[in-house]
Amino acid sequence: MTAIAKRKTICRAETSALVRKRPLMIELRPHSVYIREKGRRAGYVVSWESVYLLGAAKAAEQRRLMRKQRRRNKD
Repeated sequence: MTAIAKRKTICRAETSALVRKRPLMIELRPHSVYIREKGRRAGYVVSWESVYLLGAAKAAEQRRLMRKQRRRNKD
């Protein structure tokens, strides 16, 4: 696996996700990710910690909903 922290260049990519009919562009940086719409200059810097915490929160919410649904189906 390539270590992002040791890269000399910023890794840029276009995603398949669309926001307002524009694909999202991402730049992988050592301590953050920069996200913007294609064709726009303004974007957002998000720390890797925030990405991880959002993923963990979404997974916990999904597990909570699954448990709730299983309890309803038992009755």
